[in-house]
Amino acid sequence: MIETAYGAVPTLAIAIRDVKVVASAESFVVATYEEHHGGQNPSVRRATVVLVRDATAPHGLRWTHLHETWTRLSSEQPPA
Repeated sequence: MIETAYGAVPTLAIAIRDVKVVASAESFVVATYEEHHGGQNPSVRRATVVLVRDATAPHGLRWTHLHETWTRLSSEQPPA
């Protein structure tokens, strides 16, 4: 679904920040990051992703799970 949506909203800009690997093993990687969306409806989302190692996938990792939590609008200041 994500691949087919690429370019569907030309004004959308996404910046990935604060990437952290939470867990890593021979068969998987769990990471978190902030996803900052620009454009007409700016927002910030906190994401957690589970990737499995797959030699046939781009960069050797295949997405198996993604969870996003909306945290605030991009124009808002981060919580203190």
